[in-house]
Amino acid sequence: MKVTSDGEQEERAFHDKLDELRVKASAFGDATPAACARIAGVPELNVRFWCTGEAAPRRHHIEGVRRLVTHLRRMVGEPAVFDVTWSQALEAAQRKAEKDEEADSHPSKSKRRSNKSASGADRSQGTPLRDRKSELMVTLEFIAAEPDGSSPYLWWQGSRGVGKSALLAGVARRALAMENTDVVAYFCTTTEGRGSADHFFADLARQLTKLAGPTGHVMQGPPSPAQLRRLVRAAAARSASAKRRLLIVVDGLDEDAAWWSAPGPASIAALLPHVPESRPGHTVKRGWTTALRVVVASRPSPRLPHDVPADHPLRRPDSVRVLFPTPKTRQLPPVADLTGLKRTVADLLAVARDGLRPGDLAELTGCERARIEDLLYEDEGIHFLPNPLDVQSWVLSDERLPAVPEEARTGALHLLRSWAGSWRQRGWSAATPPFLVSHYPHLLSGTDFARCVADPVRQTWLVTQGRLDEALGQVTLAPVGEIDDLGVAAEVALSRHLLLQRARPAPRELVRLFALAGDVTRARGQALSAPGAVARAVWLADIVEVLGEGSPEAHAIAREAAAWAERAAAEELPPDQEDHRFGELTAAGTTLHDHGMHEAAHTVWRAVLLREDAAWTTRLDAARRLAPELPGLLHRIAHHAEALSEGDTESRAEALRLWGELAKEQLGGQPLSERRVEDYIEEFCAGLTPESSLTDIDLLARAAMALARTRPKQARALARRALGEVREALRAPGARSEEELAQLRLGLSTTLALVVLALKGLGDRASGEDLPEAVPERLTLDLFGEDVREPVRTALRDAPFRFAADPPAQAGESAFASVVAALRTHPVRGRQLLLEALHRSGEKAQVPGPQEWMLPLAGALAAGGHVEKAQLLIQRAGEPKQLAPAAAALSLACSVGGHTTAAGDRARAAATGPVDDDPAVRGLIAQAFAHAGEPEAAQEWAGREGAARSARPQVERTAAAVAVGLAAHAPDVAARIVEDRLARAGRAAMLPVESISRQRLLPEVAGLLLALTDPRRPDDSVCTLLRALGARPRNDIKKWPPDTILVQALLDAAGCVPGIGLPPGRMRDWERYMATAKRAEGTFVFAEWAVLQAFRGDLGAARSTAGLGRTARERTAALAAVAAYLGRVPVVAPAADGWAVQDASVLRFISLADALGADATRDAEQARLLTREVLASEHWWYALPLLPTLAPQVLPRLAESALGHTLL
Repeated sequence: MKVTSDGEQEERAFHDKLDELRVKASAFGDATPAACARIAGVPELNVRFWCTGEAAPRRHHIEGVRRLVTHLRRMVGEPAVFDVTWSQALEAAQRKAEKDEEADSHPSKSKRRSNKSASGADRSQGTPLRDRKSELMVTLEFIAAEPDGSSPYLWWQGSRGVGKSALLAGVARRALAMENTDVVAYFCTTTEGRGSADHFFADLARQLTKLAGPTGHVMQGPPSPAQLRRLVRAAAARSASAKRRLLIVVDGLDEDAAWWSAPGPASIAALLPHVPESRPGHTVKRGWTTALRVVVASRPSPRLPHDVPADHPLRRPDSVRVLFPTPKTRQLPPVADLTGLKRTVADLLAVARDGLRPGDLAELTGCERARIEDLLYEDEGIHFLPNPLDVQSWVLSDERLPAVPEEARTGALHLLRSWAGSWRQRGWSAATPPFLVSHYPHLLSGTDFARCVADPVRQTWLVTQGRLDEALGQVTLAPVGEIDDLGVAAEVALSRHLLLQRARPAPRELVRLFALAGDVTRARGQALSAPGAVARAVWLADIVEVLGEGSPEAHAIAREAAAWAERAAAEELPPDQEDHRFGELTAAGTTLHDHGMHEAAHTVWRAVLLREDAAWTTRLDAARRLAPELPGLLHRIAHHAEALSEGDTESRAEALRLWGELAKEQLGGQPLSERRVEDYIEEFCAGLTPESSLTDIDLLARAAMALARTRPKQARALARRALGEVREALRAPGARSEEELAQLRLGLSTTLALVVLALKGLGDRASGEDLPEAVPERLTLDLFGEDVREPVRTALRDAPFRFAADPPAQAGESAFASVVAALRTHPVRGRQLLLEALHRSGEKAQVPGPQEWMLPLAGALAAGGHVEKAQLLIQRAGEPKQLAPAAAALSLACSVGGHTTAAGDRARAAATGPVDDDPAVRGLIAQAFAHAGEPEAAQEWAGREGAARSARPQVERTAAAVAVGLAAHAPDVAARIVEDRLARAGRAAMLPVESISRQRLLPEVAGLLLALTDPRRPDDSVCTLLRALGARPRNDIKKWPPDTILVQALLDAAGCVPGIGLPPGRMRDWERYMATAKRAEGTFVFAEWAVLQAFRGDLGAARSTAGLGRTARERTAALAAVAAYLGRVPVVAPAADGWAVQDASVLRFISLADALGADATRDAEQARLLTREVLASEHWWYALPLLPTLAPQVLPRLAESALGHTLL
């Protein structure tokens, strides 16, 4: 290990102390290098060099350093003094710098480091500067030389990799240290927009304006060549008046995009100062031209750009110098030949790709930072290069990357993983290296990547650091359905949901700006913070538009946008957002299509077309775009409208709206079907009877609006017919019955408004102006007490309508215009402005309230034995009145997991909470006591003495639940309750078979089998009762409650109740009927049916049945139910609704199936696969009760993540 001198340690101490103080002060105010430079009275570049250790303050800068340190210490609350420790550190740094300068004249005595300038020199590539001492001296002599008529330009030309950039970076550094030289530097590259005249304009103008001072030319508007020339003259004149030089350094002149172009774009070379050549023998007068020196570098070129004037100094032969290769550049050693520390650093940089800082490499290798810095600077331009995107980090040369062997990459990745693990153990402190936060996860894949991004400690730290969008962007890249480890899949599902809930949507423009800045991860994070699936798809399409078709990332994001669009097809939206949002989604599909993502675009358009609540204008727009892919689509829509016209009132109104939109499609084109749409409308209106119904008058008005553009004459006739009928309806209200008057009041306001709108749209507004006054006094108020004339008056106003769904006017792009300009001309500055804009937009995360996942997770934790964490989560999430039933629910979960003592504790805690004599809560507590093995308390809380009639169903449900709970602890008590319940059911069985209450008894009585010693062997009396309560072959089972038929089929399949089954043909007919019959949303019959299929051993049928659910929630619930059965997950149906993620009837069915099922029908591996599918779904929390059985090891980490987010 290298032994450093005390002076070197103190030098580092000074720049480390200064940089640490400046960073600390940034939290309290403006402590940027520019602000520090103003305090110290020095150029900004000086401050940057002081903080990085690339230069020490000169002796004449001591007072400025004192002011700066005192100011920064005052900002952070430290004593505002420049004390002895600072004085010693500064003195040591200055002595070391002076010693190095002296050694520069004796190359054999020391090594020198090359420089990185703040104006692009960080991109310098080339040989170490110690190999260019003679060229450096030539350049410095050129700068210091008195004007003698020779060229004011020095143009170094050399082949790639010979050290041009390193030389010019060294020139800039030494010139800055000279007391009589002002420096302006620009390093041109083809990346980040630095290869254009626009960027050159902006960057040089900024630097020259600072040098020119308050008397210099003040730029107005965007920079121009003339303004740049004036700025150069002003800055040079100021330098000349102070007896100083103005040095302009430009590297990579041939990297200018216009260098090799045909005449057209302006070149950077032509914008360099044009200093006229002195005449031979002419005395050179002092002025701005004598103060100016220009040093440039490029590869050899046979010609200059077309726009460089013929007498420009660049065309003078004496301006050119050739930079020949050194022995080191002629034979560069391959990476494979490197040894020791240099090889280790090369391997690490090859794997990291995005750059590591010297401090990072020091930690990874166990070496001193000074030794790492010496190594990097020594080999700069050969193997190691400064990172263009982070001036503090280094990368491996692209030419060297392929030469790194695979085994070396594996070893380096192992080092990086160990390093990341050490930072995790430290809790991801504020000093966490940027590489570990933003880049390290992307070195991993599959489960390793998912485990890293879902790490609860890391995620919590990212949120507290204001980088929630970055955490969200990373975690959404982990495909839950493809993660091998079920526990990690659960972590990703939970953390993804938590981050989405916390995310506060930033302005949509920020998504595009992050993409423009090249930070696709954060752009994705911002897009995924958008509210709802529709907005996420739209914002992701924005990223694709910025990245363009050629980007591999664009294709992946397009697929993700399409996936969100598919979710949007089933998403519920607020009514005032539907039309606006789906119009944006259609436009997003167009964006994807225009950028070559055709498959994704078609998916988006199909999603819009499937939305029945979207306006037909929007849906037809999507259909039109899909028409080339789906020939005849618009024709089918026309036939659909014809079918709607034969339906009820609402369907007929929908048909007219659809025909109206289809009529617009025909303008100037062929009919969409064998007849024109207008013919359908007129035929439809001919069959209306408006004299007998306000509804038909409404339809006439709608038909007039539909025909307005294509057949205005017929439209006016329909509108006037509607007007005449409504006037007739308003006459003689006294002759009408009260029932007829009520019907009139119910729909009159809508009819009047529609008629007026139809007339107004046809230019016949005057015909309906008297309608409000024509309404009789008896009809002015509708059934709700509202004035029926007000909608008419609103319709008659000339003010244009603005629908609630219209997007609000944008504040304008001016708020982000400066960011866009900076990203295009000065990317590093642009990224800083972008982060500031993100901060201003209010990126602070919002704290979510109680969520659907909280109780299931708490139950899973309790079942897994983590009772204290479960209770803590409930206390943070629940309201006081919910604590008692929540504690009872946790008690049941403890019992399910076999933690009887904890179950009793939670039951007693529930009993002491606020119950308010609610029979449902009392029932839940009684059930908790029963499963905890405390029969006396269970019976006390389940007591039904004096129960109100309305509470009796709940009391009876509680009794059955208590019996099931006591079966394992007090079988005699359970038997008495079962006997009583069977007796009551026996009496109910005498009711007519058509009685709904009788038809619903079978599932309840079958549930009592769970209270028997052996549910598979009920006695004859129980079997007789069960057969009596089931459907008989002669009954129409399609009219019976589905859960009754399913329980009957389950008992038949189990073979425990002989003779209860229905004929196979009847069951097949019933199943075909159930597959197509409409059911109310929220009925989970498909979950029970899918479990029945799994019970029969047909997993394929179980999956298909689960897919029949009407909503995503129903389908997810069914898959989770099947997984519970296959994986032998113990469940308990709670005695009260709302205290389990699954419906109580589903849980009872799973319990029965589990008690009666054969081992051959169980499959733990298939259960895990299904659970992974559930975790990947929108309603992932249905998988939480499965985890204590299928992935118990993940529970502590889920608790850590959930509790961490609820604390933030």
